Amino acid sequence: MNVLVLALGNELMGDDAAGLVAAELLENKIREAGLSEKVDIVKTAKTGLYLIDYLDKKYDHIIFIDSIVGKNIGDLIKLDYRDFSKISSPSPHYSGIKELLSTIEVMGLGKPHIDIYAIVIEEPKIGFGVSDKIKMSAEKLSQLLFEEIKRIVSK
Repeated sequence: MNVLVLALGNELMGDDAAGLVAAELLENKIREAGLSEKVDIVKTAKTGLYLIDYLDKKYDHIIFIDSIVGKNIGDLIKLDYRDFSKISSPSPHYSGIKELLSTIEVMGLGKPHIDIYAIVIEEPKIGFGVSDKIKMSAEKLSQLLFEEIKRIVSK
């Protein structure tokens, strides 16, 4: 099993970089465990259809890590993209993960297993660095994903 971890976020928007922080921590764990040959980790500020460049038939499993605005700041949630409401994007510039996954299916780029994890944040504000609460959540998420990835690659 080959795994892609695709971490999304913007370092210029404070806690919106939560996914990037979690991915950095996860990357260290993956390297130390000697799993780097089976796991690729990509950290990016790109969104929507711009992410298609990272998706490839060689991945059996893709894990998205992102932040999501909500009330319970710091909570970790797992989302199922099939449950997303149908969104009609006015242009490809405003597309999201749902449109991206629909596009890869239509283009025949394979049907990897998809997991989406998010850290709940407040509305992002311009500024560098994530809050201490979000750093703690990123550490928890990196550990959770490390255990999940070990299970996936051992199949």
